[in-house]
Amino acid sequence: MTYYPLAYTLNDSDIKRINIKGLFRNPGRTIHIRGVRIGQFREPQAGEWYLSGSVPQCWRAPNNLSTKYHIVRLVKTEDITTTITQIVE
Repeated sequence: MTYYPLAYTLNDSDIKRINIKGLFRNPGRTIHIRGVRIGQFREPQAGEWYLSGSVPQCWRAPNNLSTKYHIVRLVKTEDITTTITQIVE
């Protein structure tokens, strides 16, 4: 599954509108909001999120658009860093 970055930073009203629970309840963890394709390629309706750009990013449709795009939904993701230890002799 590919995760796509948002084209801009969400403001408080965006966060309330998308209603992703527990967004800031994890101190010390790197939490992101990203988009994932839902398998639909059509004209976005006002307020829907879609994928656009030569470097794909998620945009929210300001109104009903007449051009077809890949529709995305926003998800909460966490970056996890792992460490590998190797014996070197």
